[in-house]
Amino acid sequence: MAEILVKEEKRKKRLFIALVLILVLIPMGIAQANKPLRFDTTYEFRGAPQGHGGRTLAWEGFIFEDDVEVGTIQYWMFLGPGLPEPPLVTRFDDAKWIITLGDEEIWGYQWGSTTWIPGFERANWRANGVVEEATGIYEYLEGRPMHDGGKVVLSTFPFYGVGKLHINK
Repeated sequence: MAEILVKEEKRKKRLFIALVLILVLIPMGIAQANKPLRFDTTYEFRGAPQGHGGRTLAWEGFIFEDDVEVGTIQYWMFLGPGLPEPPLVTRFDDAKWIITLGDEEIWGYQWGSTTWIPGFERANWRANGVVEEATGIYEYLEGRPMHDGGKVVLSTFPFYGVGKLHINK
């Protein structure tokens, strides 16, 4: 009888440990799946031949998490004929962005504006969009809003810039 009670106690302890693990690990997994992504970006002007529906590969660069390079980013845009006339604000839409993280990809479209500093030495830009498609572990991001923006230095060629990209919950 004592042996049966000991086995029952061991079974209850194992069941309790399994329940605690489930109650701790599942919420952690859900929290990870709902985690927004925040990246720092660096990019250079490419102006490469057209692709992606007539868009030009305008900017290409790297993305970072906590100062560690984790992937690449491309901006495919419809480029106009040159620099704007005053007022020095231009708008863009239907720009395609593609993030590559190892074998995974996240992409979507964005629209926004660029504010050109007089003398065209630099510009500030801001954009919003939506994740159209994401692969692998990033599928949970599909349909989520994204916000992107940064600064571009135009006083040297190739033009380059830095920015921040957020994919929200």
